[in-house]
Amino acid sequence: MAYGYPLKPAGSARSGGWLGVCFHWTNRPLTLKVRRSMYTASHPTIDDEAWSIRRVLTEGCIGTRFQPIVSMRDRKVIGLEALSYGLNPVTGDRIPPNLLFGRAAEAGLTLSLDRLCRERALMNFGLHFSLAGEFLLWINLETTILEQKIIGTGRFLDAVLAAGLRPNQVIIEIIEKDAADRTALERFVDLYKSHGFFIALDDVGAGHSNLERLALLKPDVLKIDRFLVQDLEREHHKREVVKALRSMAQGIGALVVGEGVETEEEALALMDLDVHLQQGWFFAHPDQSWPDQADQCRARMQSLAARFRE
Repeated sequence: MAYGYPLKPAGSARSGGWLGVCFHWTNRPLTLKVRRSMYTASHPTIDDEAWSIRRVLTEGCIGTRFQPIVSMRDRKVIGLEALSYGLNPVTGDRIPPNLLFGRAAEAGLTLSLDRLCRERALMNFGLHFSLAGEFLLWINLETTILEQKIIGTGRFLDAVLAAGLRPNQVIIEIIEKDAADRTALERFVDLYKSHGFFIALDDVGAGHSNLERLALLKPDVLKIDRFLVQDLEREHHKREVVKALRSMAQGIGALVVGEGVETEEEALALMDLDVHLQQGWFFAHPDQSWPDQADQCRARMQSLAARFRE
């Protein structure tokens, strides 16, 4: 999913690098990918009356951090997932994603907020990573807002090109079960694949993931949910499910990413099942800057490779 907050709920690896909000830099440690069920309590730093969603949107108070996705086979970072966050335009306090997107939904502004998050992520990636041609940008789409009338406007493609990126540098992550209009989702996927974008199905194995959609959407990447990754090294049934997903992905020509990796044992268990693309707090912690993330990724990959050969 796309947006988040610096909580560490059981089984979530959501973190990132740098860029600030309202066009300012910030080093605040934010976790930037949301599962809306994660955050239920109010946050003590938020003044509910001091901001409005319209002002957040008008002043562009959305920032981006990036979390590395690594290839253990190649021992390098192969992509960065854009993870968005917001700040209170009055006080500078962080805004929990449930509150931010809840306000947007109440005001009928979810589409506007989602577009702003994506366009800011593209701009920030273009400014800082477009010359690092080996990195793919992984960007989330809020599928709840998809409907026929917004498909084909070309706005997302235009934003990609304006950021100096090519469609084949971008992987669009979707959660198919959240789509309100499945026909619109299928049309969106077909259209953007025809432009050269790659499609990733997020949270595979969580909740009521619909295997039927794999055949309809023909994704390029399956992201295995943290639920299956957690304690994978000692839970036989999870290993069998991941093994089956890996085999299925291989059969349809899709890559597999294990997300939410928090321990060395989980990373090794994924490698043992031939899942070498991985993402999570084990590789990059949310309160690290990008240079520190890169150094830690390098060290963790070297250590894992040595242990895997033992």
